[in-house]
Amino acid sequence: AAHGIPGKYVIQEGDIVNVDVSAVKNGYYSDTGKTVIAGEAKRPEDIRLVEVSLTALEKGLEKVKAGTKVNQIGKAIYAETRKSGFTVIRNLAGHGLGKTLHGEPESISNYFNREENDLLKEGQVIAVETFISTGDEFCIEDERDGWTLYTPNRSLVSQFEHTVVVLKDGYEILTKVEGKESF
Repeated sequence: AAHGIPGKYVIQEGDIVNVDVSAVKNGYYSDTGKTVIAGEAKRPEDIRLVEVSLTALEKGLEKVKAGTKVNQIGKAIYAETRKSGFTVIRNLAGHGLGKTLHGEPESISNYFNREENDLLKEGQVIAVETFISTGDEFCIEDERDGWTLYTPNRSLVSQFEHTVVVLKDGYEILTKVEGKESF
């Protein structure tokens, strides 16, 4: 579902692959992620999973502007996900960015979390991300490597993420590829 350590496994036709990249420049962090299907999808549901994950990110981003409660982002992501028949991973989330990779707010959930009631501030930099699953709602850490996260029932997961700066009336994507609508 997330992280992972390179090994001997060779990506196969139809595998769902997530690439999540963090970078630091001049002391400031950014974070972005995209899920793709290697070659042809194995099932139509795999394509839908990836599409819904991206659409849910877009719905969450629509809520980003100064003065909005952080939990409204997760509420929008969750609503889009559930209406499409998928679930969200509850123990993976977006976060604030700046001179650290994980800053304030510490968590931007993929669902409505009453505790995330801080207001977004103009100029704040955040990573909004989706973790959408075909069934499981939680990930567990691989005990062998202490890093890889997977779903207990091997549900498939799709993730998309953008780093954005919060504006008075919206947001600006900092991790957008020039000349492209989205990723």
